[in-house]
Amino acid sequence: MRGANNMPDPSMEAFANLLGKIVATNPRIATPKPKDVSYEGDVRFRLTAKELGVTRDELRACSRLLFTPCTANFLGEWFVRQNLPVFNALVGAPLLTEARKSASHGRFGMTWVDVTSIHIGLEFCFHISLLDRLTDAARPAEPESKPAKAKPSPGSGDATPASDEFRLWIERLPLMTPEAMFDKLGTLGYVGQEEARHAVCLMACRHIKRLKRIHLQQIARTDMPPKDNLLLMGPTGCGKTHLVELLFNKVLRIPTVVVDITTFTEAGYVGDEVQDILTRLLEAAGGRAEMASAGIVCIDEFDKIAGNFSNRGSARSKDVTGAGVQRELLKMFEDSQVSVRTRQSHAVDIPRVGMRTGDIPFIACGAFSGFASTSAARRAMRSIGFNTPAATADASREEMTQADVATAESFSAYGIMPELMGRFSRIVPFKGIGPSELRTILKESVVAQYRKELELDGIGLQVADAVLDRVVSECQSCGTGARGLRALLVKALEAACFKAYSSASQDRCVNVVMEEDQIVSSLKDHASAEATEEAAT
Repeated sequence: MRGANNMPDPSMEAFANLLGKIVATNPRIATPKPKDVSYEGDVRFRLTAKELGVTRDELRACSRLLFTPCTANFLGEWFVRQNLPVFNALVGAPLLTEARKSASHGRFGMTWVDVTSIHIGLEFCFHISLLDRLTDAARPAEPESKPAKAKPSPGSGDATPASDEFRLWIERLPLMTPEAMFDKLGTLGYVGQEEARHAVCLMACRHIKRLKRIHLQQIARTDMPPKDNLLLMGPTGCGKTHLVELLFNKVLRIPTVVVDITTFTEAGYVGDEVQDILTRLLEAAGGRAEMASAGIVCIDEFDKIAGNFSNRGSARSKDVTGAGVQRELLKMFEDSQVSVRTRQSHAVDIPRVGMRTGDIPFIACGAFSGFASTSAARRAMRSIGFNTPAATADASREEMTQADVATAESFSAYGIMPELMGRFSRIVPFKGIGPSELRTILKESVVAQYRKELELDGIGLQVADAVLDRVVSECQSCGTGARGLRALLVKALEAACFKAYSSASQDRCVNVVMEEDQIVSSLKDHASAEATEEAAT
């Protein structure tokens, strides 16, 4: 980027000088973690102007600088021309090469600067690589030491070594105990499913430990158990996918993708290919294949791809959305190298990257309607005698237990390939959510969220206990589990919220009560709403 008379853009010059000042003031800004840097999760950090040792005017001068391949090349050339001790031989060709390499992969984004802070995100690979190189230059040279080369992960069988960025990311992954994860989920509002929570938290802990041992402690994969794949089974709305998203996305901050498997087809047919699941995981990891290869894939509606199999597990007919998808999943569940599109598209010229699946846990979720009664009936047929009371009672229930999911024969009868079932190290049954748990979710999560939203506009919210009981009762009747709570509450709030948002009054409160066995919402002032709630109590 150049201005008039082929001179450097002033904003670029200001940015280059700012980087020099930052490095000179904070010689170890990138690694290890400095005390004056506050991390927000594991993907970005913030430095205030005071901490950077720069003025607000300097930050303003660099405001809203957009990185482009042209800009990157200019930065490399600019640093070389400055001949500053900090930048010297370090930045020359290495930085320019890195800039062009990053440009070829499209790894650029916005660096935004305001009057108080500068934000640099790990999702912008070039920015971090740039700072890493600058900090290397700022450190005193050690003539006898040689730069350490990245080594391939032990037992990986890959010729490409793990990058420094990837190992740093692995190092920063939080190593929480299963109990700490369990408690954190409760703090975030996850209710019930203690046994299932224990199983998933243990799997998450082992996954992170395994990654650290492979990439940081150089322990070979062959010396450790393979990664775990889980099958979560339970009625709709019982918290299966919510548990996965909450734990891996919000608590552990691992690249996670949840896909509806019913939208995928066998390769060669109209629809999304199964391999595109990994493309979505790659996008969730910001386009970084290494981090995606350590992420989590959650396959929702897994029971909907049940196929038509013979007793030997082979498909009786061509089924591109059932048996065909299962065959494609079987390849990914194994430790294999997959050629993955870098973005979702059916164009033939989309670039591809190689991604290994040996460190990607797959978590399948499904309701498996009718599975419990089918499994119980099969076990009852093996019992001595017919129509025994125990067998009849067992076959009539719908809630799954560990006994129901213990045999692969039941899954084969349901339509799942035995080979695919063999790839799951643990089958976790979820219970239906009871009325007390539904009430807790409704009061402490759903109602609390709407109360917070209304408070931002100066509107109060009062919901009578009788209303909570009615919503829970209707939700159970619908059979939608916790997923139906929000829809029922929105319906109850709709009329009063319409008036509240249309009113200019500063004293507004949405009041929801039971009147003549009906849920009624009205708009009142706070005093009247509180009086109504006390009278109802």
